[in-house]
Amino acid sequence: IDVQQRATLAYGALARSLARVDPVAANVIVHQIETAANNVPPVVERTVRSVHSSLVEGHWHELHYHKMVLLHSLGNAGIDRSKSLLISHLDGNGPSIWKR
Repeated sequence: IDVQQRATLAYGALARSLARVDPVAANVIVHQIETAANNVPPVVERTVRSVHSSLVEGHWHELHYHKMVLLHSLGNAGIDRSKSLLISHLDGNGPSIWKR
């Protein structure tokens, strides 16, 4: 896990801590994380493999992993408003790393 991922996860934990003393600030943080998670492109269907497609697939894997970290960060925040977003990724047909 790299520094950016740790910081993203800590940002969610910060929202949880802030929720007790400043719920508005906690909601701002959660909104930023939700927006970032929603801006990750949707899953695309796999195509016939080639050198180009394996490079593209590597890029998609990075994006999926980044979204997983964002979803975990929302889980760390523990704010009720994120439940529907988290549940939608559990029930969806996205990559399995989003469901862990």
